[in-house]
Amino acid sequence: MGIVGDLTDAAIRKAKPRDKAYRLADGGGLALFVAPGGGKLWRIRYRWQGREQTISLGAWPHVGLTEARAQLAGVKADLQAGRDPAAMRRLTAA
Repeated sequence: MGIVGDLTDAAIRKAKPRDKAYRLADGGGLALFVAPGGGKLWRIRYRWQGREQTISLGAWPHVGLTEARAQLAGVKADLQAGRDPAAMRRLTAA
């Protein structure tokens, strides 16, 4: 069972750029940032050792809503296991 949030594919497609960047929250720290140039980027915000951290997942539509939610589940699993998700990503990318 995956994580279910507030965003829909239709809402993401309809999101238009504004003068300033803004975010559409999905829940659990997952959000889609819409840049003034029209780019849409997935990001996850979380806290590690008392500090707020951010992980970028990639651009929409290359990374879809379902995949972003799956990556959020992985981040939450890392946090539950006492691991820093950003460090885990660096280890798997190397």
